Amino acid sequence: MAHPVLLDRFDSCPGKPYNGSRPAWLVGAGKSWSMASIRHLSNAPITEALIDFRARLSPGSRVEDLGTVSELTAAYPTREDAWLIEGSFAFSPTSAQAVASSAQRPNGYLFRSADGKQIAQFRLDGFTFNRLAPYTSWDEVEPEALRLWEIYRSVARPASLYRIAVRTINHIALPGTATELDDLLTCAPRIPPEVPQLMAGFLSRVVVPLPMANTHVGIVQAMQLPPAAPPNTILLDLDVFRTEELDPSAEALRPIFTEFRTFKNRAFFGSLTEEAVRLFE
Repeated sequence: MAHPVLLDRFDSCPGKPYNGSRPAWLVGAGKSWSMASIRHLSNAPITEALIDFRARLSPGSRVEDLGTVSELTAAYPTREDAWLIEGSFAFSPTSAQAVASSAQRPNGYLFRSADGKQIAQFRLDGFTFNRLAPYTSWDEVEPEALRLWEIYRSVARPASLYRIAVRTINHIALPGTATELDDLLTCAPRIPPEVPQLMAGFLSRVVVPLPMANTHVGIVQAMQLPPAAPPNTILLDLDVFRTEELDPSAEALRPIFTEFRTFKNRAFFGSLTEEAVRLFE
């Protein structure tokens, strides 16, 4: 049985860069560290922040009803179609080959702000608010997301709200000088000692139950080679989510999102060392 775990410490898993002729990382000895203190960062590495609402609409709801929202015209003047792409595989009893098929259907609309930094997604399966870099502050992002959610509710009239989430996607550029990964990450990846101690990339994902009903945080750490990702950049993707039938009113959701913010901050500052966090002040 899983028990709630508070994100105030992680085990250290050391690694350090290898400055050879190809992008790789050499695992080295670990060192002691302490969790970075939680505070506002003037240059936060957030490249995208999302507040997500998954909803079930009533039977007969139409995509067209989501496209004419007068309240969005001034602040979100650009409208784009949103598509749902579905794929399937089928196996024939007379053939060893699988037959793949795909289809797409309209699922809603994306409304973009004039500067392109904010997106309101009005979809048949819910609403998402996206804030692209540069990130401003929670005090600006959360009220705007809830304001837009209330507009979505008035237009889509969802029958239920069954999942909410706060997600931040961070890209952490590694310093130009040789730096050990465990100077930046409190849980850098390990390589078994029996194999060569070089690393061209890594990907890890953990999901931690939190001390709130039906609430978890997903923590993704990754580093990939170009062109899949920018060079010498670590991805830290944090997703705090709750899955259950919820009161859809903004008044009921606001305190939940406040708790989500707390857990998101603990996951972020708990994943990075104080040395790493100082890069974003």
